[in-house]
Formats: sequence, C-alpha cells, structure tokens
Amino acid sequence: MKWRWAQGGGEPPAEPAGKAAEPPRTPVKPRGPSAFELAVRAAESEPEYEARTGLILTAVRELLGRDDDAELARDRTNVQTRLVEAARTAPDTALRLLCDVADRCGIDPAAGRQVIEVWTARPIAAEFARTWFAVNGLLQDNAELGAWLANSVRAGVQEVSDEFRELAREHLTGLLDKHFERYEFTGGTTPLWQVLYALGPASRSDWFSRLGDLAASRGEQREAARRYELAERFGGSRTGRIRQSR
Repeated sequence: MKWRWAQGGGEPPAEPAGKAAEPPRTPVKPRGPSAFELAVRAAESEPEYEARTGLILTAVRELLGRDDDAELARDRTNVQTRLVEAARTAPDTALRLLCDVADRCGIDPAAGRQVIEVWTARPIAAEFARTWFAVNGLLQDNAELGAWLANSVRAGVQEVSDEFRELAREHLTGLLDKHFERYEFTGGTTPLWQVLYALGPASRSDWFSRLGDLAASRGEQREAARRYELAERFGGSRTGRIRQSR
C-alpha cells in the first residue's frame, strides 16, 4: 500500500472569506494491540520453552486463518521474528508458516535465510516433502533466496547438514524422475535445478543420463532411450546404453 504523505510545512492556507469554520475534529485514538499481539503476550507467560513455541505457532496459524491481509501486514514484522525464534525447535513447521506469510504479504529476505538455515541444518525426514513444496514457492518468488540456498549447498557450508543433502537429493531426484516432462526443459534457475546442480553433477546432460539409468532399471526401455537421447542433445557422451533383456 502506498501512503501519501503531506508535502511542505508551515501554516495551512487561510480559509476563503465568508466560509464557515469547520467543527473541531475528534482525535483518532491509536489502535490497541492486535489479536496476534495479545496471543503472543499470553504465550510468553508459559515458562516451558517448547510449550511457548507451540502457542506462538498456533497464534500464527490463527492469524493466517483469519484471511485478513491488512491485519497480517500490520503484524508482519512481529510474525517473522517469532517464526525465526520458533525455528530453533520446529524448523519445518516454522518454515512452512513463513512461506504462507510470504505468499500473503511478503517477507524480509533476512528472515527467510535464518529459518532456511536452521532447516538445512536439522530437517525432519518425514516432513521434508511437505516443507520442500512450500519452500519451492518461496524460492520461485525470491530469486535472491534461491541463489543463496544453492550457493550454500554448493559451498559445503557447515550449516547445510549431510542429512539435508541426502534428503534433498533423494526427494528432488524422485520428483524429476516422476514428473520428467514437467522439468526437463525448465530453466536452470528454477529451485529444483538450482539445488540439484549444487548437489552435483552440475550439468543437465549428466542428470538426464542418470534418469535414463533409473528408467532402464525399471524396464522402461523407451523412456530410458528418450532420456539418453536428451542427455546427448545437452552435450553428454554416448555412454548411456539400455541393457537388452535376455
């Protein structure tokens, strides 16, 4: 929303002669704390950290559930701060909620980096698919975050755990294998390809060759041949061969 601020300064222009003076205006009272702020205050009275985190996550869900973008925008900074804190104990849940906030009113890239950093350090295997689905949308809308994540994976920074690399490789390879026609010609800046390239190998032809091997191992000879052909078209060598069944 663009606010129009008063221009200039000094005294207001004089009223034309003969015009009746306007009645005094009643001052507008500032709005009180929002429902989210009240919920956070109540949560902060909980002495146990994990229980307090759970109450704050519930408050964020309730705020998102009210479908009031104006209220969400008002509490946007506070919500992001709380989700960064919650990521310490519930990284997947906090990240998915942050993605929902981003979809509704945008987020600060710094908050996205902080929560994603915790997630890549301690991902929950059983929730990885759900979280990636949310993160994929966030990274598509935030090229800066997508490039940062890929560079972090490629550089082998300590925060990106081996568990994250294994989960990402398995899940994203599975998506590419299952939905090959959807991803085969998408740009290299899409989140899936960015992370796969960062994990290695860093060429489309090598990935197509690997996917040809996967299809061949299932006995899908025609699909394997198509993938090997694409691997060659993208600059790969003619090393992929389909094993003939005996």
